Amino acid sequence: MSDKRFVVLALFLLFLLLAGVSPARASEPVGTVTVANGRCVILRGGQSLDAAVNQPVMLKDEVDTDKGAELSILFSDQSRLTLDESSHAAIDTYVFNDSNAEVLFKFTKGTFRAVTGEIVKANPEGFNMETPLATLGIRGSDIYSIVKPDEEEAGALELGEGHALEIKTSKQTMRITKSGMRTRILPTGVISMPTTIPPSMFNAILRLGASAPSAPAPAGNTAPAQSRSSSEAPAPAPTRSSSDPQAPTTFAAPVDAAPTAPVPMLKTAPTGTATVAPTLKTPATTTAPTVRTPVTTTPTVKTPVTTTPTLKTPVVQPVITPTVPTVKTPVVEPKPTVRPRIRQ
Repeated sequence: MSDKRFVVLALFLLFLLLAGVSPARASEPVGTVTVANGRCVILRGGQSLDAAVNQPVMLKDEVDTDKGAELSILFSDQSRLTLDESSHAAIDTYVFNDSNAEVLFKFTKGTFRAVTGEIVKANPEGFNMETPLATLGIRGSDIYSIVKPDEEEAGALELGEGHALEIKTSKQTMRITKSGMRTRILPTGVISMPTTIPPSMFNAILRLGASAPSAPAPAGNTAPAQSRSSSEAPAPAPTRSSSDPQAPTTFAAPVDAAPTAPVPMLKTAPTGTATVAPTLKTPATTTAPTVRTPVTTTPTVKTPVTTTPTLKTPVVQPVITPTVPTVKTPVVEPKPTVRPRIRQ
């Protein structure tokens, strides 16, 4: 009987190895919450947990954000997934070990941004995102997807050399190989030709996941509480100028308390408890493309030179009066008067 159990156990372990999952993978976190603004929920095993910063995320977890909320998760391979407000996603597959590297996120609604990490380096075909209308293959890039009831949109914020965003539907396949381009996916499965991402949308999506970490979760959360010295002043709240939504987040120093160096607190985990320290990686500073206003040159209209023609007075030829020949009147010499002789 013991030999039979041993064979069954050996076959089970072999199956797990072939599937690329270690025996402890199901109980270990695959990522950590780094941003949780507003009401963000993690659905795990039929339970609804309020998401908080530094809270672990497990395989098969589903994450959901309410209106005005934002949630960002940093995974163990340094890839990052960020959900905008009113979004829902599921971590369907995540394997990252020496023998296999693969991830699959499933989205049902909302706006998402994904930045790839080490998985793409180990397996260029292993990072995929699934929506109701298409499958997005991310080949080492910074991409986004918008899932709406009537259509979907996918675009590439930044693509490295040789990287691409591949969109597949039941009708066709489209590859985006240039940064700053997007495409639309119709319910019929038709994918539109890529067009340039508008600057306003580009900057709005670029801010996803870049906000400051939110305050600790309220009481009743299942996330482990952080110990703090009684003499340590609370961290200042981040402030942002209301007139400029793109202004960098600043921290207001407390007025009453003198600045003191923070004292690191060491917390010993209970014996037998596996602790995973998430590796936080500062996201690379991305530069939004500068939109250059085309220089409008007003053409110079040259007035044509109007030349007034010089009118030449025609030369009047003198009228030559023909000379009338002079007729000489003959001189009539008087005849001598012959006086008759009177005869006497």
